[in-house]
Amino acid sequence: MKKLTILIVTLISSISFAFKNNDININAGFGAFGSRGLFGISGEKFFTEYHAATLAFGLDFVGATTAIGYKYFTDKVNEQNQNSNLGKCFFLFECDSHIYFGPSIQYAGGSKLKIIESANEREYKIDPKLLGLMTVGFRDVFKNNLTLDFEISYRGIISGGQSTQTAGSIADDRRAIEMGYRSVGINAGIGYLF
Repeated sequence: MKKLTILIVTLISSISFAFKNNDININAGFGAFGSRGLFGISGEKFFTEYHAATLAFGLDFVGATTAIGYKYFTDKVNEQNQNSNLGKCFFLFECDSHIYFGPSIQYAGGSKLKIIESANEREYKIDPKLLGLMTVGFRDVFKNNLTLDFEISYRGIISGGQSTQTAGSIADDRRAIEMGYRSVGINAGIGYLF
């Protein structure tokens, strides 16, 4: 009975995650304090035209990051008009533009930080941390399935991130250590819709 249950769950999962045209978006990008960090890659699996699960990997000021989340995409916001370039991306290219938003959870691994001020040098060991993100973005989907994203996010710390000074004189470096724990971020990315 247990094997039958596992088989049924596996079949249902396979059907619900089956790949179809324009189902997955993979992109690479750069920014600061966002889901991809300073630079990284991300992917989205669309369940419907409007709903997608996201996974992102990157490097940021808070360390190496992994984020999982959800995005809701609106209907296209630009109107195509044969007599005008207003419905085109960059006034030249045929595309569909969508606004998206959604929450994510981001894990940032432990890291080391070195602060140098004149001749004063201090080192810290920083524990892993769990961060929450809320993202609002704008995506252009071009006719050849290329995508261009611009997004703004807010990130706040949920847990972790404690620091321990490992070398140097005592100083209050909390502000430098916690840079990026609570911050507004930006990201841009280019991708392809499979």
